Amino acid sequence: MKFSDIYGLERVKERLLRAAESGRVSHAYLFEGIRGVGKMTVARAFASALVCEHPSGGESCGVCHGCVMCDAGSHPDVRVVENSLYGVEKKTNILAAETIRAMKKEIYLKPYTADRKIYIIPNADTMTEQAQNSLLKILEEPPAYCVLILLCENSGSLLPTVMSRVVKLSFPPISASDTAECLQKKFGADPKRAALFARMSGGSIGRAAELFGDGDFLKTRDDLANYFLRLVSERGSVAMYDFSKYLKGTKSRSDRVFEITEALLRDIMLICHGKAASEAANADCAELLTDICGKITPQISTEFIEIFDKYRRFADQKVNYNMTVHCMVMEWWERTHDRDYRNKI
Repeated sequence: MKFSDIYGLERVKERLLRAAESGRVSHAYLFEGIRGVGKMTVARAFASALVCEHPSGGESCGVCHGCVMCDAGSHPDVRVVENSLYGVEKKTNILAAETIRAMKKEIYLKPYTADRKIYIIPNADTMTEQAQNSLLKILEEPPAYCVLILLCENSGSLLPTVMSRVVKLSFPPISASDTAECLQKKFGADPKRAALFARMSGGSIGRAAELFGDGDFLKTRDDLANYFLRLVSERGSVAMYDFSKYLKGTKSRSDRVFEITEALLRDIMLICHGKAASEAANADCAELLTDICGKITPQISTEFIEIFDKYRRFADQKVNYNMTVHCMVMEWWERTHDRDYRNKI
């Protein structure tokens, strides 16, 4: 992986290129940004530049033995620190203190083939205080050849003592144009779909790629939008029960359905409050969204979001899924059609 292969993040790449070229590399970095923005990709590109046998201008050559091993994930001096790497059995993604302690024992062994050893630590913000304190001992007395790269979405969960010993690099969201270009060139998306998924990605190329790879995404999105239109159009309860039945049948992929629902509801709310439908994330179904917005008030559109957020929390807390989605749809219907409720507000 080379920096030149990465879309966006120009300031971050430029800073790391200068560090690699000059040799003034910090012993520890913190990469902070949303999931899928490219933190791991940049970390691997930086690691490749640091173990490359023939680097140029801070960039790896991409063809030497070190680069080939790094790209294959088999370089002995480039480690991605996960619980499974050291045989620590954990059922969660939380980075265990035992994992950090095992890494600490290994880190003081000199590099095998390169001049440096690079340890990439994903989900660093999931570390317990005990794990962070164990890591702190390495940050205070790091070997001269070692580079730690911590990846996180929210640095607020890291101890101040850890933060004070790392170079923090913030990863901004990727522009829609760069995301769309990446989808077209790397994943073969047509321009129309690339633009749609880029808008919906929230600046995350990883998320855009996930959406593009979901063959049911567009059908699910269109189904949901049509159920919303029926819900706000039909006064009888049949539309409500049909919508509820549909959502009950999506339990196996509820995370994706909730993600799509949230995007639709936010578009509906923004259009109801004056945003052009052509600027919505789901702009390709602007006519349908406009029809929905024409049947509810801006206040109701805001309440729809509030109801969704409440019941999504219930779902996250493992409350009965069928009951959760049924009550959610029933409250949406009530906000739209129950005159007694409307009169109370």
